[in-house]
Amino acid sequence: MKNTIKIFGVILLAAIIGFSMTACGDDDPHTEDDGTIVNGEDNDPTVTGVTVNPSIILVEKGETQDFTATVTGTNNPSQDVTWSIVEADKHTDTTISAAGKLSVASGETLKTLTVRATSTLDSSKSGTATVATEKTEETLDDDETTLAEKLQWLKYNALSYATYTLEVSDDEDLTPQLLSYSGKSNITIILKGTDSEQTISLTDNGALFTVEDGVKLILDENITLKGKDDNNAAVVCVIGGGELVMNAESKITGNTSIGEWTGGGVKVFGIFTMNGGEISGNKAKATNNLGGGVYVDYGTFVMNDGKIFGNEAANSGGGICIGENATFTMNGGEIYDNTAIHGGGINIYKGTLTMTSGKIYDNSAGESGGGVDVSGNATFTMNGGEIFGNSADNCGGGVVSNTTIRITNGTIYGSDADDDLKNTAEYFVALWLYDTPSAQYGTFDGGIWTSKGDLSGTSDTIKVVNGVLQQ
Repeated sequence: MKNTIKIFGVILLAAIIGFSMTACGDDDPHTEDDGTIVNGEDNDPTVTGVTVNPSIILVEKGETQDFTATVTGTNNPSQDVTWSIVEADKHTDTTISAAGKLSVASGETLKTLTVRATSTLDSSKSGTATVATEKTEETLDDDETTLAEKLQWLKYNALSYATYTLEVSDDEDLTPQLLSYSGKSNITIILKGTDSEQTISLTDNGALFTVEDGVKLILDENITLKGKDDNNAAVVCVIGGGELVMNAESKITGNTSIGEWTGGGVKVFGIFTMNGGEISGNKAKATNNLGGGVYVDYGTFVMNDGKIFGNEAANSGGGICIGENATFTMNGGEIYDNTAIHGGGINIYKGTLTMTSGKIYDNSAGESGGGVDVSGNATFTMNGGEIFGNSADNCGGGVVSNTTIRITNGTIYGSDADDDLKNTAEYFVALWLYDTPSAQYGTFDGGIWTSKGDLSGTSDTIKVVNGVLQQ
């Protein structure tokens, strides 16, 4: 009897140990990092979607393009796909291989093709890419059609890699417009007045034009964009991959924004190129509003020509404010008659300003930096141009800085200059430096800076020629 009890005890102990190993061992159902379910009820892979890359591209007639596909899902689904072209009426010589190489026939008549990748594991899951076969140019010049109607037509008919010229033959009131086209890219819209200046006036609060990723808005001759009083946005807002271009005889004017961090005339998160025209009579009135004319934040602004004048900011940057991770390159043009508390002409903080030519003059600051205010880890590089006739109630009529200034060429006028050139301030007329700035003159060689000497706060004119300070 005792032997029987002992045998039963051994069997029971072995069963307990076996159960413990099964419950706590590697066979426990769980999900791996890649989404694979191990020893669960469902080990079969599933497909949730297919992505084609590139998703939008120009492949002109007679050319080829390789596409790739990524299959997503659970339990590591197969990446195998079947390639096809959706349009049944394509040219017979337009084909796509099993490996995803598209060949567009030289005689293709379709402007747009759709490439599709279908999962071999789950044929109900597929992804597509849009292919433009030519760069389209079209002019919408019907005098009987309003600009609003032309923009509405674009919403439904715009093609990738296309340029549309919208001619405006009369003044027009317009509600805020979003220039965004789902699934489309590389769209250029040119606004052009016919014969004489045409004014497009904003009727409701918001940006007259918001330019989103994949869209370029060009303001051409005889076009004026006019904002409104008590607005909550700039006249034009450029987002992410959007782009704004101003050419000669275009204007952005007459906007007062009481919203915060909006700018007065143009707000740039994308790319803004000013080849001419004017930005004038705009105001950024809120306490935390910056850039009466232009406010650039995480964006790029290149000024090749044109005028920015008569703008006002309640805080900083009467003409222009360059914010965090933003760049402003001034290759020409004029910035004048703008006002702010700090940086009547330009305020730059946490960004970069490079001045190669142009004029900054007759701007005023309620405290400091009549012409330019540089602060907050920003960098001001002056490779040419002139800063003159600006005023500050306190310090730095020309320039004030607590960060980095480098001058290779250019002139900042002081109290020793002619009356029509001298900057004015209570203290440090030409340049005021505070905290621990780095202000130097010198040269660049292959992008490498070589200092020839340090600059100090002064009321005298600072003139540097080819890296040499003129005495």
